[in-house]
Amino acid sequence: DDDEDEPAIRYISSIHGTEPVGMENCMQFIDTLLTNYSRDARWTRLADECEVWIMPLMNPDGWVNGTYENANDVNLNRSFPDRVTDSNNTVVARQPETAAVMQFGMSNSIALSANFHGGALVVNYPYDGRTDGGWVPGYVPCPDDALYIALARTYADANPRMRLSNGGAFTNGICNGAHWYTVYGGMQDWNYVWPRCF
Repeated sequence: DDDEDEPAIRYISSIHGTEPVGMENCMQFIDTLLTNYSRDARWTRLADECEVWIMPLMNPDGWVNGTYENANDVNLNRSFPDRVTDSNNTVVARQPETAAVMQFGMSNSIALSANFHGGALVVNYPYDGRTDGGWVPGYVPCPDDALYIALARTYADANPRMRLSNGGAFTNGICNGAHWYTVYGGMQDWNYVWPRCF
């Protein structure tokens, strides 16, 4: 319950019910953090100097039902407010999972967030949507593009298989979201635009 002056980090996984690997990784991360606290200086420092939030399973109904969408047949990663197609930043009429993540994001000052999906081995970063609302993929940099590239490079470079992921929009394991494929109503752009979470 202590509100300390330290950076907050959030990990969210399995926004799609058919992408459980991130959930397993988050559960392992929780176990590793707790097991190594006070045993290993690096893990102890992370827990002591950062506020760490972990949501291993954002879409429990999809996971239980083996569906990409939630129980209402909605793709949760298309259900957030969007800077281009839906600038109404309210939880009213949002999916319950989306509303919960939004309320948490607006109530807590999160500095950095990672959302784990299954599928491609890549780090992608904002923007995911084009400014004109179109669908043709193309690089759409956000104002903090250089910082995002540096963060993505740090993550991808620590993963040799990811670093070798090239082709299409991928360059050594990283890509701009809209350059890969266009998404409107995604959690990534919402995090960046409204609660200002990287």
